[in-house]
Amino acid sequence: MFPKLNCKRVFIVLLLNLAGLAGCGLLASSVQAASRPTAVVTVKAQAQTAPLPGTPDVSPNDAGYQANTSQLNPLGATLWWGAITKHTCSASALEDIGSGITQQPDLPVSSALDYVPGDSSPGTDSSGHDTHVGSIARANINDKQGVAGFSNCPLISAKAFVDGVNQNEYFANAINDAANNALVKVILVEFQQCANTDGFGDLVNAIKNAAAHDKVVVVPAGNAPFCSDLAAAVFGVSGVITVTSIHFLGGSRVQLDSTSYHGTSVATVAAPGNLPADNPDGSVSLVDGTSYAAPLVAAVAVEMRDMVPGLSAASTVQYISDSGAKASDFFTKQPLDDYCHCYINPLQSLLDAGWQQPSGTVNVKVTGRGKVEDLTYTTFSCTTACSGKVYDGSEMQVEATPSSGWVFAGWQGSSCRKQNLCTVTATGVVNLKPKFVKRPKVKIMVVVASGKGTIHISASGVGQQRSIAVVDYGQPKVSILFIPAKGLHFVRWTGVCAGQKDPCILRHVMPPNKQIKVYSK
Repeated sequence: MFPKLNCKRVFIVLLLNLAGLAGCGLLASSVQAASRPTAVVTVKAQAQTAPLPGTPDVSPNDAGYQANTSQLNPLGATLWWGAITKHTCSASALEDIGSGITQQPDLPVSSALDYVPGDSSPGTDSSGHDTHVGSIARANINDKQGVAGFSNCPLISAKAFVDGVNQNEYFANAINDAANNALVKVILVEFQQCANTDGFGDLVNAIKNAAAHDKVVVVPAGNAPFCSDLAAAVFGVSGVITVTSIHFLGGSRVQLDSTSYHGTSVATVAAPGNLPADNPDGSVSLVDGTSYAAPLVAAVAVEMRDMVPGLSAASTVQYISDSGAKASDFFTKQPLDDYCHCYINPLQSLLDAGWQQPSGTVNVKVTGRGKVEDLTYTTFSCTTACSGKVYDGSEMQVEATPSSGWVFAGWQGSSCRKQNLCTVTATGVVNLKPKFVKRPKVKIMVVVASGKGTIHISASGVGQQRSIAVVDYGQPKVSILFIPAKGLHFVRWTGVCAGQKDPCILRHVMPPNKQIKVYSK
């Protein structure tokens, strides 16, 4: 039942929207408060490995993102987008199995399937739920419309829901198909409605079978008990990740979403569920619930498995879980399970999984005495040899400062030449060889080439017909005055004084030695 895609290898996320009242998410305008209390907690961030300095930070121009940064920025979303927009997801696909997705410019659908016998409209989403879910996972990024999705992978829509008909069998079949298909890497099981319990055992077994076939299975911990409770039935199974929904309140304060009926008791991770999403007509709505936290997690999982080849399902789940900031509790009387690390950090998950960021290295080898340092990212500061590693293509300002009695003589391996402040583009490996030399002396010799007179050099005194002065390298000012003998007058200078009147003024005197002639008559 699964289509053959024109690519060597496809990773597939199945966004499975089952029907029943166990809905993991509703439109924000229609969300009903759950009977369980909610509480605000302060989250303590775990120590984490930092991304490379210069890692691109992409703030999408999508209107939906711009209107709701408060729920996405705490995840480090802009750094995540910076990573995945540099990566081409050519071997992955996301499949949404539910009520069907209505395709639109911001939400491309590469293929539309129909798992409902006798149905002929796989691309019609009457409720809008599947379009919401699909857009959070896959909407185009930085296209100035709709929302910004969390994955660049192709999206496949499969319909498996019809009002008034039990769908557990359809979804179980879809999951089993995915479990036996090498193209599938991630399955997201979503609940919109639930009519009855028929086929529930088959559904649970299908999820366990998929996890046993090295598939990541993402299950929302919904806002009402679903039949025998799917999240509880599969919680803790290797390769399964269960998701609860939270709201960010500013600072480090987090509140459990009122739609998260199960709280954290059966949750592996949490993610924000109060998100903007595309509607079937192309407009944007604010949606809320675990239905919308789960596709964010699934999108992260499929990108991880695409960007880190060979990453297993169990490892993917563990890295996502371990990336989160840990909270002491969500409810005043319900401590957070040790397995749940609160809200996820997408980029951290990817880094911990072994993704190698494209890097540029700047190597420095100093000749002479002086200090060289990276002013932009502070990755190095040394007087002999050092190096700094940053995101590939990052621009770095490097400064060379001579020690006392020494001067900077220039760079080797850079176009900056003799400028002591150099801007380096760290692409691949860049070797810089700053050179410092002892501060030299500069000899100034002035002779009278015609006529007679007295030469006054400010640095050394008076000389008749000829005068020699030795000044420091870079001497700010040297004045050379010629007083012609009686009856004569000054005519001209040659050398570095050529064109000047009497006296000749030299500023910031640099090597080589100077030989100047003065003429009078």
